[in-house]
Amino acid sequence: MLGVNYKRAKISTSTTGAALVAAVTAKKIQVMALIIMGDGDTDVTLNSASTALTGAMPLAVSGNGLVVPFCGVPWLETVAGEALTVTLSAAVAISGCLVYLEE
Repeated sequence: MLGVNYKRAKISTSTTGAALVAAVTAKKIQVMALIIMGDGDTDVTLNSASTALTGAMPLAVSGNGLVVPFCGVPWLETVAGEALTVTLSAAVAISGCLVYLEE
């Protein structure tokens, strides 16, 4: 879409509470698309700082992942000024990428 400043972030962590996108003063982080794969069994929860935005989404060593396709409207958004973080139920490496807006 012309005039829209989509941003992209790499996902690569095994640390619960890790920031996927750093906080931006007075801006909401709006997730437009996402893919996450895991190296083992873990549940993934996306958060606005420490407040859950999703339920726990299971990833398994069998190779399933999470794909949230682009649909033109945000799937979820943080509170203004808060980071998009991830909570993991186990210290398992996750990787992927996301497309987001700062609004």
